[in-house]
Amino acid sequence: MEKALCPNWLWPLTNPFAINARQYVTMSNAKLKTKIRQLFNAHLESMGFLLERARIPERKLLGLRQGIEFQPGTGHLEGKYALNVYWSFMHSLDEGISMSAVKRIGHLTGGPDRWFSRELDSLDTDFQFVEELVLGTALPYLVQHDSISKIISSYEAGTLSQTDAFGGDIGWRHFNLGFCYSSLCKTDAAIHHFNEVVTKYSDAPSAWAQHRKLSAYDYISQLRDK
Repeated sequence: MEKALCPNWLWPLTNPFAINARQYVTMSNAKLKTKIRQLFNAHLESMGFLLERARIPERKLLGLRQGIEFQPGTGHLEGKYALNVYWSFMHSLDEGISMSAVKRIGHLTGGPDRWFSRELDSLDTDFQFVEELVLGTALPYLVQHDSISKIISSYEAGTLSQTDAFGGDIGWRHFNLGFCYSSLCKTDAAIHHFNEVVTKYSDAPSAWAQHRKLSAYDYISQLRDK
């Protein structure tokens, strides 16, 4: 009887067991992407964000990329997603994808990690709360740090930790600090941090570590030639 009371097109949406698991996940993902697009159109596009990747609104500022990632869960977190609020520095090694300094939305609100449902029957309700967090917490945080000078000021004032400002890996933190200080024409500080990369954090034989070391050398040479 229940099926007879429900329009045929609505039956799969209200009855997840009427479709197979792959179809259900596809529909769930599509609905979440639609919600993100609606949020982007209503609030983020006017602030300079682009939606070139379906789950990652991002904007480019002077020497800086900022964004919000709607990260899908896997394994026991399948059917959920988290919010990552991030920025990356647009130096010579920035490939346009990585996220240097990342904060989970739960940590930004002073609480535990938060995951949100992307199940069809609860996605709408959860996304209302997600939208409030984006507008009330994530965006103010990004606006507060929407330039390299503001990030450095917060770091030097002690209101932003080195990890929160420049990333989790210590070698990359020094590279990012060198880039930021060089952008602000603070040559001595920039050379100091690039030297830290070269002398202390380039022992790994991996190609990326050696590439970072050479880039740090290049920055030092350019700064000394000024």
